[in-house]
Amino acid sequence: MSDIFNQVQTQLSWFTDLAENFWGLLQNWMASFWSILGKLLKNETVNNLQPWLQALASPIALIIIASQINQGFEKLKLKEDLSRDNELKRRESDNRRQEILRQYFQQMTELITIRELAEASHEAPVVCAAQALTVTVIRSLDSARIGQVISFLRSSELASLEKKNPSILRNADLSLTDLSQANFRSVNLEEANLTRANLTGADFNSAKLFGTKLFGADFNGAYLNCANLTGAYLEEANLTGANLTHANLTGANLTGAKLTGANLFGADLNGAYFEEADLDGTYFEEADLTGADFTGALNLEVKQVKEARNWQEAKYSIKFRQKLGWEKEPENDS
Repeated sequence: MSDIFNQVQTQLSWFTDLAENFWGLLQNWMASFWSILGKLLKNETVNNLQPWLQALASPIALIIIASQINQGFEKLKLKEDLSRDNELKRRESDNRRQEILRQYFQQMTELITIRELAEASHEAPVVCAAQALTVTVIRSLDSARIGQVISFLRSSELASLEKKNPSILRNADLSLTDLSQANFRSVNLEEANLTRANLTGADFNSAKLFGTKLFGADFNGAYLNCANLTGAYLEEANLTGANLTHANLTGANLTGAKLTGANLFGADLNGAYFEEADLDGTYFEEADLTGADFTGALNLEVKQVKEARNWQEAKYSIKFRQKLGWEKEPENDS
């Protein structure tokens, strides 16, 4: 209510100023008009009519001002109605999502207690049903409630890294899904499809992303400490500012990926592929570059690779080898 009162007070103040300015301008204009007309006509009758016409102009001016005030209040009311409608829609959406989450917990609990979901093999129909349900629900929820879903799976040992337990998110299709800020810490996402998913600021610390499809995924500012990205498909992924400390990227494909300012301290890059990857400011200290292919990598500096371990065993372009002071590679090499 205080916001509405302040808005009305502001509007009234504005209209008061408008009225005062308008009335002052009108009086000045009328005085100038009659002065000029009187000089031109030299007619005393005209001068005698001046007070009467000025008196007639007063209600006209008030009508104009009142019209302006009325229009202003109508705009204010329209703005308040729009704000009220938006708030109502937000609450309806929030209630709908909460109901989806409630039903999900109920259905999953039934699958666990009645259908023995936790003891089933990954290929069992009950696991497939649980996965389809989970993916559908995740696509419908906001990041906070997605976090509740993941916490539920983790506490129920349905997202475990252990092979003896079924992992509901293994092979799951979450492509194009908004998973920003979600908590996937220590979750098994092996061979899942996260193509072009929004993963900004998400927590994948110690997560299993073995062979996961991450083409074009946005990991801006994400946490992937100690994550297992062995053989992951990271083509054109955005890893700007991502933290990949001690991550396992063995054999990962980072073609065209953006790693500007990414932290790869102590990461295992054995056999990783960096064709046209943007490595501007990427931090490689203590990373293992054995067999890593930097041929065609962009914005790579000598200082960066020399901070890593086994940098001599990586592959570089002829130009970069010259920067390192090495002899040229054969002409058939890149």
